[in-house]
Order: sequence, then structure tokens, then C-alpha cells
Amino acid sequence: MSFGTLEWIEETYDNFNPENDVYELPQHLSSQKNNCQYGYDREITCFQKLKKKINSNKFQIVIILFVFINFGLNILELIFSYLEIFVSENFESKDENFKKSILIVLKNLNNFTKIASIIIQILFVFEIFFKFVLMFGNFKKFFEKCDIFIVLTAFGLNCLLIKSKYHIHTISGLVLLLRLWKLYKIAQSYLIKLEIKHEEKVKSLEDKIKLLQDENLVLNIKASYC
Repeated sequence: MSFGTLEWIEETYDNFNPENDVYELPQHLSSQKNNCQYGYDREITCFQKLKKKINSNKFQIVIILFVFINFGLNILELIFSYLEIFVSENFESKDENFKKSILIVLKNLNNFTKIASIIIQILFVFEIFFKFVLMFGNFKKFFEKCDIFIVLTAFGLNCLLIKSKYHIHTISGLVLLLRLWKLYKIAQSYLIKLEIKHEEKVKSLEDKIKLLQDENLVLNIKASYC
């Protein structure tokens, strides 16, 4: 038996009160008992909260959804453009006003999808900017550098080719599909988080088992003095 254990036994026995048959654990063990509970409050700054939210899987899933939405908007833009060409060249109607109204609707839908796509890409640029400000160290990683390149390239293509006659700017939607590498990041992050959670539970159980063993040792000492 080590000197530390003997010292602990002596301290515990000193706290034992035979009159009411109760004993108190030493202060360092009492604090250990309180701290072994799974999860406790810690002060977190606004900067840390924002950083945590940006790194969260929920945020990454939202980004992926916006990537798919942007791709869908580009497809719709192409469809509306070709419908507009088809109606203007092949659609024959006795009522010219009806034909003009269809063309106006298609043009408005086309403009809506184009503007919505640009807004989403602007959001991606702001995302990269905030990540650069809040988590500059992360951009040393290869995939994060690729992410910056993908977003800026897609946004640049959209701005340069927005007035193109043949809607070449919709290729930016295909470029943004490369951001789907985040699916791998989400899966990896989820597995790591799950592993850490299990390790913390195991550590918590080990602490509780150790505490119970210490309490059992105290009870045995108490029984030997009865």
C-alpha cells in the first residue's frame, strides 16, 4: 500500500463520526466526485461560439444544401432559356399578346434564377471571408485552400460570363459541385465526435468506479473499527 493511500485512509478516518455513524470524504475527493459528472458548464466567448458554429456539421450541411440549390437554379436557368428560344422561334399563336406574355414570364423566371444563383455565390464568398478572419490557421490545410479556390473561381466565372449570350456562366454551378468534398469532412467529423463522446463516457465511468472503490475501502476500514 502506497504512502498516499495510507495518508488518504488516515484523513478519511479522522472525518469519521462514530456517534451518528456517518463519514465525510476528504475535500479533494469531494471535488473529484463533483467533477466526474459528464459535461459541465464552461464560459465560452462569442468568438469561440461563432467559431464552433462555423465548424459544426449543421453549418457544413447547410453549405452543401446551398451548393445543390445553386446547381438546381443553374439547370432551371438553362431550361427557361431554351424554352424562351423555343417559344420565340417555333411557337405559333394567333394571339401575339399571349406569346409575348409567355416570353415575359420565362424571361422573369430566368432572371430570378440568375439573381438567386448570384446571391448564393455571394454568401459563399462571405463564408470564406469569415472563415479567413476567424480561423486563419485552418487555411493551411490542403482541402481548405481548394475550397477557397473553388468558391472564388466559380464567383469569378459567374461575374465574367454573366452577360454571355450562351449562358456559359452556368458552368460556375458545376464548379461549385466540387465543394461536395465537405460530405467527407462531415462524415469524418461525425466519427471523431462519436469516438470522443464514447471515450469521455468511459473516462467518466472509470472515475465513478474508482470513487466507489475508495468509498468501499472506507467502509471496510469503518467496519474493522466497529
